[in-house]
Amino acid sequence: MIELIKTAVFERWLTDLRDIRVRARIEARIRRLSCIMKSATS
Repeated sequence: MIELIKTAVFERWLTDLRDIRVRARIEARIRRLSCIMKSATS
């Protein structure tokens, strides 16, 4: 099983990204991955 952990370093990196679209795409991918993982464990 894979575990997703958002670290402070990652959060700071994501917040510091200048391109809002890139930030949104990364966050969307993480959300999709976490939803897939939740449904796989159910």
